[in-house]
Amino acid sequence: MKRKLWKRGVVLLVVAVCLLSQAYTLQAYTIDSALGEYAEGKYINKSPAFSVQFPANWVAQQGFPGEIFRIANNNEWSLPVATLTITDKAKDAPALDSDAAAEAYLKALKESAPSSSRHRIESKGVVKLTDGTEAMTLIIKWKYDFSTTLHTAALVAYQGDKVINLSNSTTVGGNTPPEKLLDMLKTLTFK
Repeated sequence: MKRKLWKRGVVLLVVAVCLLSQAYTLQAYTIDSALGEYAEGKYINKSPAFSVQFPANWVAQQGFPGEIFRIANNNEWSLPVATLTITDKAKDAPALDSDAAAEAYLKALKESAPSSSRHRIESKGVVKLTDGTEAMTLIIKWKYDFSTTLHTAALVAYQGDKVINLSNSTTVGGNTPPEKLLDMLKTLTFK
């Protein structure tokens, strides 16, 4: 009798775990095919033409206004989460290695999350991508709300008259350190 109850308990536990894991699977969204495509961890943008690589298990999510994509780890918290925006480059856009470029990024971050606070740039640099394109890199620590502190790795590149803004965010102390998030963004390759 005890053995039969134990087996039932194990079966119920397995069923419960399976149901919970399905409940935490992210709803996958399709990225507008006129803008780009995302499959098996690789995003390919149409114009300007470039690609960027993420882990194969990350899925596209419903984006916020102005985002080309929002791609996240397929877990219950959807973290880390990567985003892409492409904007027109101003004629007087600051040089990527300038403090003005970093401040412009911070301003845009604050505008996208009005209730956020305590934005601090932890590192800033300029890198050459594998195709030779220069890009600004930032790691920012900030409070999304009163209880959530995030690390955001950002990469900003100019391509013609466009500004490509890639970001990758997770909670401070999360499983993926901000340097690894930035390494993902550095896979940006223009064609």
